[in-house]
Amino acid sequence: MKWYRILGAIAEGEATKFAAFIESLAAGEDYGVEINSPGGSVSEGMYIHRKMLTRPPITALIHEANSMASLIAQAAKTRVMAEGGHMALHNPHVTVNASAKELAEIGEYVGALEQEMKAIYAGRSKNTQKNIGELMANQKNLSAVEAKEHGLIDEIRQPEKMAAMISSPATATKQESAMGFKQMLAKLLGLPEASLAVNDKGEATAETQALLDAKAALLNQREQELNAAASVQAKSSLIAQALQAGRLTEAQSKLEAIQKLDVAALKTLIESMPVVVPLKPVDLTGLSVPSLNSVASSPEAGKILKALRVDPAIAAKITIPADGVLRHVVTSN
Repeated sequence: MKWYRILGAIAEGEATKFAAFIESLAAGEDYGVEINSPGGSVSEGMYIHRKMLTRPPITALIHEANSMASLIAQAAKTRVMAEGGHMALHNPHVTVNASAKELAEIGEYVGALEQEMKAIYAGRSKNTQKNIGELMANQKNLSAVEAKEHGLIDEIRQPEKMAAMISSPATATKQESAMGFKQMLAKLLGLPEASLAVNDKGEATAETQALLDAKAALLNQREQELNAAASVQAKSSLIAQALQAGRLTEAQSKLEAIQKLDVAALKTLIESMPVVVPLKPVDLTGLSVPSLNSVASSPEAGKILKALRVDPAIAAKITIPADGVLRHVVTSN
């Protein structure tokens, strides 16, 4: 039996790696998963869990399984934890730069994700979703004994015996029934058990797989929409700050080329641009050479004219621009 190992943080690329592993398996070939992870990316972890539901691992051998790693472990038919191992559950977290409206939408998405996670844990444990919610909110670090009491694992074994399971070619015993897997799918999809079907190995049938794929597609689409909204908000914030600092003009900020840049490229471009320094509006009508030379009589006018390199001889012809602000350009260095 082949083994897939998650022996570190669940970072970007782990989902792609797992998908390739699944595709490498022969038809009907069993596999197990070994977990020793502090958790990590919610999107990567959710993809792996959903992918596992279509072809569940026979066994999950758990050393440490925190955050998303503990959720992935629940997809296995038999969950075995090492003596001295630990498991921790907590609510999903996201970091965004968003408006009040976008924050409300993101809050709804995170809330739905939290409910989905509660359903997954409750579907494989002896807990209600309410009790699972309390464990997640408290971020309690469960020992192997506590994890078994809560129904989040099936067995506790000595580490050396777990190592023997991985090295042995024999297939691990199948303790999780197809009915139990069916119940988990029903809770995950929010559908009656009668509408779902699994085969005698506990794998989703084509019809059930179609439902899982549809749900995953909807969640992935929603995640992409939120990521796009967060990107737009981040760019708007960068442009607003650049306008305030004088690095961009209103006309520049509306250029199509500027709008098409991603956040990182826009930030780099703005930081490389010269600063446009706003000067205090001053009525220069009738300003004469003597008054210009007499800084005491009109200090602000003198500073502005010198900064603009205006010939005092034509100072009287200067008018205030339509926006009421005189500007000059200086380089950032």
